[in-house]
Amino acid sequence: MKHFEKIALILAAGLALWGCQSPTSSSSSSTPAATFTVTYDANGATSGTVPTDGNSYAQGTPVTVLGNTGNLAKTGSGFSGWNTKADGTGTSYATGASFTMGTANVTLFAVWGTPYSVTYHSNGALTGAPPVDGNVYGASSTVTILGIGNMSYSGYALAGWMTKTDGTGTSYAVGATFTMGASNVDLYAVWVPTNLKFSTTGTTITLTGYTTPPTGALIVPTGVTSIGSDAFASCTGLTGVTIPSSVTSIGSDAFGGCTVLISITVASGNPDFESISGVLYDKAGDALLDAPGTLSRSFTIPSSVTSIGLGAFWGCSGLTSITIPSSVTSIGLGAFWGCSGLTSVAIPASV
Repeated sequence: MKHFEKIALILAAGLALWGCQSPTSSSSSSTPAATFTVTYDANGATSGTVPTDGNSYAQGTPVTVLGNTGNLAKTGSGFSGWNTKADGTGTSYATGASFTMGTANVTLFAVWGTPYSVTYHSNGALTGAPPVDGNVYGASSTVTILGIGNMSYSGYALAGWMTKTDGTGTSYAVGATFTMGASNVDLYAVWVPTNLKFSTTGTTITLTGYTTPPTGALIVPTGVTSIGSDAFASCTGLTGVTIPSSVTSIGSDAFGGCTVLISITVASGNPDFESISGVLYDKAGDALLDAPGTLSRSFTIPSSVTSIGLGAFWGCSGLTSITIPSSVTSIGLGAFWGCSGLTSVAIPASV
């Protein structure tokens, strides 16, 4: 009997030991996923500090490339971004670009190239000096647009900056950014009369209205890129409007109800609009957008026109008849509102 008891005790002890050594779900553990780092190298910079990315990245996760936050600089060169090889033969990345982490740590080297500058011009300011950008930029680097500096222009407010004084360049709001090309950049102040309201964002400077109604001839400042809907509606003292080449967008009824408006003039270099006999059309001539309020007697719409804009003839009380060609397929709401003298409108079947 004792022999069997010993065998039973041995078996029980063995089973207990096997149970302690067997893995269970509560005691199991997995190997942590490998992570990798991104290190920035000044690559010969003579001043400044490299940005630091304190994150650890698993394979397949996105990495956002940092900017030149430590103002790295190299004498005689401009910062142009980052590259995976010190000699620039690897993959290049601009600030804010992203890439997917692989299976090894990544070092990004500063890229140094031909230096370029950004110079600000007062463009009419009576006192003070424009801001000075002391940075040296390489091609593909990011430039942030500066503010007013110490300039002052009585009766005007700074709306932004433009690359050409004739309005054929690009306009920028203060705080906007652009990518440096392979040449120096000159920026000229865009001044807007203080009685006009405007909004800015990115490469857009928009006239939105006014605090005091403009009278006489309104010259839209060069550098303004957009005129908002109803911006100058019912300005009954407005006699003329001149639109520069920089304006590429005009909202509906922008000059509707301007009853003494004699003509709307558009700069010949404007890529989007044109004026024919004081009437505003799009550049292609297929949209009639605005007619001056003093338009009188009979008016024949050109055969190239396919659409008549919202409020296009609003307030033309001296107009007595309009001939609409068969090319017109749409007429905007309120196109003839306020045309109290209108006695005849020939609307074709095409509408």
